[in-house]
Amino acid sequence: MAQISSKDLGEQEVDVSREHISYGANALRDGVSIGHQTVTRPVVSSSEIQAMDDLQCYLRVPGSSFITQLDLHFDKMRDVTPAFIKRHYTPSPAMTKAYQKAIYFECVAPGMLLNEVRQSKR
Repeated sequence: MAQISSKDLGEQEVDVSREHISYGANALRDGVSIGHQTVTRPVVSSSEIQAMDDLQCYLRVPGSSFITQLDLHFDKMRDVTPAFIKRHYTPSPAMTKAYQKAIYFECVAPGMLLNEVRQSKR
């Protein structure tokens, strides 16, 4: 997932300069060469995405090339209602029978039908 997010954020081209120093047998043969190389790399690497803390994200606005890292703040909402309170009740015999039929038709009967189909194909 981090790789997908990294690809979605895009890539950038960076011009890297490298300096090479060579030493010869004589001081006159010493030399310095400078090379330039253009490297394409992701704007945000997948390891940087994986290392983010909770409530941190990168934002890229459509139509813009700018990407910014955001640190979000969690605002805990006040409790509007009490937590779920479980109701204790005893179902009627008719309700118990309907529940058992529902379980039979949802769980047991499909398996029996599959067994009949398998046996008929033999």
